[in-house]
Amino acid sequence: MSTPLSVVELGNARDAVAHLCNHFRDDIHSSELRLHCTIPTWTESTLDLHDLHTRQTAFVAFVRELCTELKGTGIAASYALLPAHSSRAVLCWGSGALWQSLRILEEQEALARDGILFIKERKLLVFGPG
Repeated sequence: MSTPLSVVELGNARDAVAHLCNHFRDDIHSSELRLHCTIPTWTESTLDLHDLHTRQTAFVAFVRELCTELKGTGIAASYALLPAHSSRAVLCWGSGALWQSLRILEEQEALARDGILFIKERKLLVFGPG
């Protein structure tokens, strides 16, 4: 049986960037950070391909903005993008974090159906489009 996730829900991408920058500044004891991201490649029947492209574009813009903000705090951030057979975008960090995060995501399928998920050490940060 898995441990329940802690959930932090934020209203928009700007709030999520600020939250993550504060987290990394306080908790990462390194001047370098590698982010691992999955990009959604399919969508629910309620969204069309244009909506999927919009979601992909918004997520990549979010990741780039996060990296820019982190560089401003002295953390050299980089990222790797991986297509995923999912309608969700996932951002995680740390050794082996992507695969662990995807496993946790499978367990928590009902959470944030239309949001973006961030998972680190069984903590889930969710924010909706915007």
